[in-house]
Amino acid sequence: TLSLFTNEAGGILDDLIVSNTSEGHLYVVSNAGCRDKDLALMQDKVKEFQNRGLDVGLEVVENALLALQGPTATQVLQAGVTDDMKKLPFMTSAVMEVFGVSGCRVTRCGYTGEDGVEISVPATGAVHLATTLLKNPEVKLAGLAA
Repeated sequence: TLSLFTNEAGGILDDLIVSNTSEGHLYVVSNAGCRDKDLALMQDKVKEFQNRGLDVGLEVVENALLALQGPTATQVLQAGVTDDMKKLPFMTSAVMEVFGVSGCRVTRCGYTGEDGVEISVPATGAVHLATTLLKNPEVKLAGLAA
């Protein structure tokens, strides 16, 4: 779900995508521009909760994030996955191989107003995946908010 990262008074610090995974943990994606601030706040909260005896942990996954947005995004991606993209509803995610890159978490979301996906890809496979996607004439590079 699209969620908010708030301070103690309820003020908004950032917006986040939070997925309740089938692996028994939450998968949180924060905005890249807020990464350091958000990570520090999460680490502080984890320490606070652990000091109170709660069973909580934080693992940072150093993946790249590629967004594939627009009316043909899922069709383009379908060519490179064995999972049926029609069975991945909006705001859900699944781990799958994408165009030969293992361990990708694909989240169905669209922040451009169109349907789309965000692909959390191991950093070692990011260039390969981006290059492969760009071979499709439907795919064009665009910066955030372009």
